[in-house]
Amino acid sequence: MTSTRVPSPARAGPSRTQHRRLITHDGARGGAARRHAPVHGSNRDDDSSSCPPDVRAMLSARYADAVRRAADDPFVPYENANGIVNLAECSTTLRTNLGGTPGGGGWDDPPEGTPDELARATVAELGALFGQGGVEATAVTGPGLGPGFVRLRLAQFQDDPRSWASEAELWESMVETYGVLLRPGAIGWRDGCVVTDDGDESEPTDESEPGIFLACVAGRSEEALLTGMDRLRTQLLQRKFLHGRW
Repeated sequence: MTSTRVPSPARAGPSRTQHRRLITHDGARGGAARRHAPVHGSNRDDDSSSCPPDVRAMLSARYADAVRRAADDPFVPYENANGIVNLAECSTTLRTNLGGTPGGGGWDDPPEGTPDELARATVAELGALFGQGGVEATAVTGPGLGPGFVRLRLAQFQDDPRSWASEAELWESMVETYGVLLRPGAIGWRDGCVVTDDGDESEPTDESEPGIFLACVAGRSEEALLTGMDRLRTQLLQRKFLHGRW
């Protein structure tokens, strides 16, 4: 079964970054998108403090496949506006930038500011994603992560906020239909811990609840970051209306 990816909000017309900036001085692939079978697992697994092994194994394989496809089909303004906006791995984007290869980063409109400033600006952007409200997000750092990572809490947009399988379904919808790649908490983070940006609270590598996603904003062009935010807004607004969790 195939599903058509929703066209990018920035598919045509001038760069939106001429009108809107992520940081201010004041403070689909064309055609059919690849579609896997639904992720099945323990649908009511809220009593578990970690993702069930069957869901984690299947999602890990699909995540690895999505990373490869994002490298082959990256978002590039004006050239490949329906490509995948890869916000999953900073290292991948930084390597492609060094070689001048597109990946959301090889564009002539680089974002202003340091990775830490980009992370804080992204948290603010997510917090006002819907105008009167937004997404709970925090900047995170830790061994193996480095600066520029943002942790998003999206459980309220899942079919079942307490289900790991529903997290997998939300992640798959992001990448297959909307062309936004984040790292799902169900497959775990890298080695070590992550800490909140104020440094006061350490958290384990594996998430203890469904609905947590990790994004890296370092190394991306501003056009890629804003397009990723627009695509995410489109998807999550539809989910809000669908589930009535306003």
